[in-house]
Amino acid sequence: MNSSTMTPSFDYFKSRVTRSGANWPYIMPYDYELRFTAAGGHGQMAFTTLTIVNVPFELWNIGVNTPDYTPDDYRMVPLINDEDVNELFNLVQSDHSISGSDNDPYTDWIYWYNPDDNSPGQSGYNAVVGSSFNSGISDEVMARMVVVNWNGGDVTDPGWPANVNALMPETGTIFRIESSKPNFPGDSLVVNSASVSIAVQDQLPDHFELYQNYPNPFNPVTTIRFNLPSRQKTELEIFDVLGQKVCTLLNKQMEAGAHRIQWNGQNDQGKPIGSGIYFYRITAGDYVKTMKAVLLK
Repeated sequence: MNSSTMTPSFDYFKSRVTRSGANWPYIMPYDYELRFTAAGGHGQMAFTTLTIVNVPFELWNIGVNTPDYTPDDYRMVPLINDEDVNELFNLVQSDHSISGSDNDPYTDWIYWYNPDDNSPGQSGYNAVVGSSFNSGISDEVMARMVVVNWNGGDVTDPGWPANVNALMPETGTIFRIESSKPNFPGDSLVVNSASVSIAVQDQLPDHFELYQNYPNPFNPVTTIRFNLPSRQKTELEIFDVLGQKVCTLLNKQMEAGAHRIQWNGQNDQGKPIGSGIYFYRITAGDYVKTMKAVLLK
């Protein structure tokens, strides 16, 4: 939630954070952590001055149902709405609607964005910071999120703390967000020798997109999602680290929609392949994108 005048209900929170559901395709089926760390990181005042500021937290996509497995985590990019326009990420001297008292200050708004490079680790986030937030930022995942300090201090007190960041969650605090892992209405299964193709959402996407496979790392099966805004001849291939083709999961005309393909870790001959790093590439018209998957046995 994000304003002292807004409804403090969970349904309203979901509506705001997901932009009335428009961001669900980017949120699900992943899980996330907001981690307050000693090192913190950087965010951009993206809706005011574009200033790059220090933030006391890190944003992470932690994979699909793998909260205790960190090698599939990748760091996300925070954009900030500087509500009190002071060029700092801090607790705002204003009370949030989550309670009726004047003692629940809340932070500037946090927007969770994917980096273009969402391979495990921090390389995508580091690329964005290295470009001064001028490149490397991909889709918005969650919007308009704040952290509220419940009974954290009377915001009407003339002695409001000079160091308001002392009221931030302490280092080591982690907020975890777990999303649903749904099947879409109308899903159907088409079983092939090397893959399983799961069909299409009713609502058509407005742009091409290839997503990170999940789970990742995987064993023995992983799911690859992609969006087609129009009917396209579509090819989806798997390569090893030497650039040699392992298998072709898809090579045919595909209707517009949100598609999912399951790969069972086998090559074109139907034989299981070994543990390692693999790359999957989609070609649909002029759209070409490659991403990395990890098979662990």
